[in-house]
Amino acid sequence: MKTIYSPEYQRLLKWLRAVRREKGLTMREVGARLGLPHSWVGKIEIGERRLDVVEYLRLCQALQADPHEGLNRLLNETGKIAELLRAAEPRASYRSTRHGRAEKKVSP
Repeated sequence: MKTIYSPEYQRLLKWLRAVRREKGLTMREVGARLGLPHSWVGKIEIGERRLDVVEYLRLCQALQADPHEGLNRLLNETGKIAELLRAAEPRASYRSTRHGRAEKKVSP
């Protein structure tokens, strides 16, 4: 599944939209702050366009929102992300060499 369709990504977009509305800003106003058309903001909010990390930071700045808050919400709501990160870490295991010594072997 592409990340643009993941429940986590959709929750992040929902948070960004809620922040914009709480601040009383229109898509046109946010677009103007970013120097981008309002349609860019709309495409982000409905999930038609993927938001990269740098764009996320710029959008948070335009919304005067703390980017950590959005990410922390994801981490707290979905313990899955932390589990996925832990699962991606290489695991160390040991094997015996033919001389009887232990040798560290890293597996993905």
